[in-house]
Amino acid sequence: KTLHFLMHKKMDNEDLVYYNVPSKTFSIFYASNPRKYFGKINQVDHVNNSWGFRDPEFDLDNKPSFKMAFIGDSFTFGEEVWFEDTFPEVVSRELNNRIKKSSYFNSYNFGVGGHNTKQALYVLKNEVLKIKPEIVVLGYHINDLEPPLLKFSDKSNLIGEIPRKKIMYGKWADEIPPDRGLLNLRIFKLIWKFVRDQYVSQKTIKFYRSLYQSDRNLISLKKNFKNLKRLVWKMRSNVLL
Repeated sequence: KTLHFLMHKKMDNEDLVYYNVPSKTFSIFYASNPRKYFGKINQVDHVNNSWGFRDPEFDLDNKPSFKMAFIGDSFTFGEEVWFEDTFPEVVSRELNNRIKKSSYFNSYNFGVGGHNTKQALYVLKNEVLKIKPEIVVLGYHINDLEPPLLKFSDKSNLIGEIPRKKIMYGKWADEIPPDRGLLNLRIFKLIWKFVRDQYVSQKTIKFYRSLYQSDRNLISLKKNFKNLKRLVWKMRSNVLL
């Protein structure tokens, strides 16, 4: 997954900020295609522009239009869905349909998988302002308080992905059904899967509750929201949170 990201710099708290690899096309493949949604080889293609975001080349011309900038994580980026089905594209398309114009409302997708509010604020300051949008939409989700997706290794200057599943589930993160003796029977595998799913559900709930019970996390989150709003109002746009 890190092959799809390009390191940009360290932020003031030593966290990494990264974008999608500029001018890169990649695909995500699936084992089956039950709804016939995926491509011919069970894939969804993703295309990044030269800025490092999933969108056609950004148009910086000051032609009459209503520019909408969307910032956020993989939900905004639209991981695993076709570009026309990403929610920034759906919003602009529906608005244009309502006024019966094809391109008055223009969406700009600044989403990057794994971004939190701190990284979204960085993108707003350093990239979004360049297009002078009329509105900024922050896609916030419950997982935005998770640890950063990427970090520098403690022993080297190399970049690695933080093992979120192990943080959440412990030893069950990569556990697979036993494959020996009676345990190889289908009924035992179904029981094993049921027990594991119950455990994972409980650990997931506990994990996210702990994130939002942390005063440190909430203080940081509120600070980022405040700075996002201040910056957007300063440029005389609106902000949707």
